[in-house]
Amino acid sequence: AYSDSVFLREFDDVVCHNERMRDYLVSQGFEAERLFPLGVFDYLSDDIDLPAERAYSPSVNIAGNLSREKSAYVYALVSAHPQLRFHLYGAGLDLAECGPAAQYEGLAPANALPARLKGAFGLVWDGDSIDTCTGDYGRYLAINNPHKLSLYLCAGIPVILWSGAALSGFVTQNRVGICVASLRELDATLDSVSEDAYSMMRQNALRIGAMVRRGEYFDRSMDLLEEKCSVD
Repeated sequence: AYSDSVFLREFDDVVCHNERMRDYLVSQGFEAERLFPLGVFDYLSDDIDLPAERAYSPSVNIAGNLSREKSAYVYALVSAHPQLRFHLYGAGLDLAECGPAAQYEGLAPANALPARLKGAFGLVWDGDSIDTCTGDYGRYLAINNPHKLSLYLCAGIPVILWSGAALSGFVTQNRVGICVASLRELDATLDSVSEDAYSMMRQNALRIGAMVRRGEYFDRSMDLLEEKCSVD
């Protein structure tokens, strides 16, 4: 890509998304000491009214572009798991094709959406299939930071993430959700979550969420860059 091979090389240092993206850029010839992984995207919010408690239920938020062109997996997912509840937020949804498991919650501005999320988990997935993340969008999820993950954490909601995603390590290390290879067994996965396990993940999501709302991941990267520049 032009940005990889030409544009980024014009800068002294680069803040990249995560460790996996750093490894990719190193494989393209970038010096590792010039690359600073962000961690996750921040989701700035000074005023968000989050519920003090959130009882566990086998329910999932899906936010974003809900058209078949962008998120074909959504239609297969809600059809495969009619016993679950899916709260859908965004544009492009063909609700008639979703069935009773889907509850469309409409559109909301980015700053208002975190407080409107109703489900117990937030799903971060992409592509055409529920078996794995496929296509260009799925391949991108294997290396990028999805802003959707930051949305859910901003709201203090644990995530369900594709195990092949670049941020799967972040999710497991910080215990802010569940990583799955396929969505075929989503109902069994959610049924196995105990109240105590969910409470632990939610408390961790609230902790990380407070950090992304304050912009701490960006601030950390800037501190590291300033430290390097002062030494150079």
